[in-house]
Amino acid sequence: MKFVPARMSSGHVLMTSGLTAGTICTFDVESMENQRAASSSPSDTLRVNMESVSLSKLTEQVVDITRLRTGEHGRVVVASIPQQALMLFVDPEGMRDMLAELLQAIAASASENVPLSLSAHEDNGRLHILLQAGDADIHGKSMRLPLPPHVDESMLSRARSFIGLQGGTLEARAGSSGTPEFLLTLPCSASQTDVHGTHVTTADSSETSASGCNILIADDNVDAAESLGELLNAFGHQVHIVHDGQNALDEASRLRPDVVILDIGLPAMDGYEVARRLRADANLATALLLAVTGYAQERDRIDAQQAGFDHHLAKPIDIARLTSLLDRRH
Repeated sequence: MKFVPARMSSGHVLMTSGLTAGTICTFDVESMENQRAASSSPSDTLRVNMESVSLSKLTEQVVDITRLRTGEHGRVVVASIPQQALMLFVDPEGMRDMLAELLQAIAASASENVPLSLSAHEDNGRLHILLQAGDADIHGKSMRLPLPPHVDESMLSRARSFIGLQGGTLEARAGSSGTPEFLLTLPCSASQTDVHGTHVTTADSSETSASGCNILIADDNVDAAESLGELLNAFGHQVHIVHDGQNALDEASRLRPDVVILDIGLPAMDGYEVARRLRADANLATALLLAVTGYAQERDRIDAQQAGFDHHLAKPIDIARLTSLLDRRH
């Protein structure tokens, strides 16, 4: 299979897959399928491993793997994506498999000679991806009819939950031909190299960026703090990270952040004590304090409230709820 890029008047790159000679590919589709089968689990628990990935790389993989999964000869998949380098902070393997599964659902009700399409456009830091049968046109109109009965509702439920964990949404509808269409919306960032934003503790300015909040994260779990920091940075927020209570106090005093996300189980000085001291600082009286903990009993919520926290978030963090709180703050 060969991907053939071509410039389009809309400023997009068109990629088509079909039965052409040769294989131009930087990944092994068969190996990915074997890994997917080996890692499948009967558990309904959703897990995400967030990483930075380019839209172009993700699209290329989705096109290739969809062809592998849709019959002996595969279906032609046409993709139209912006030429601008866009980065997503998602679970790459899970997102790739989910998009391919949604395309399979479309293929099940579309004529074999009709290509599948993936089109995308960016709008104010949000990426809109439309999966449909026929020409790739995210600006086309939909009949918004009921979905065909063969569309698996449990698959849709899993997909919505999976995307929600990554700060996105999924809309399912019927297109003009009666085949299903899926519209995904995800946060994205334009980047010349990659998504950045963790360990910005050396920044001199404490002013909120034009596109988001100034956020301080305090968590002794380095990996968790960095992952959350990258995610929030991709959403357009300015992020600073520390790993203990004393540094949290020092950085909060220096930065005067809009939002402080505190892990309760910090070493030396726990999150409750940090919150009480932050609330005693007149310069931080209006800061939004968010408690993050592995404990979600009513007693834990009461303790957090009494310490001065505005909201209590249980681990793993509900990203949709977190982004909602930040949007209201901003």
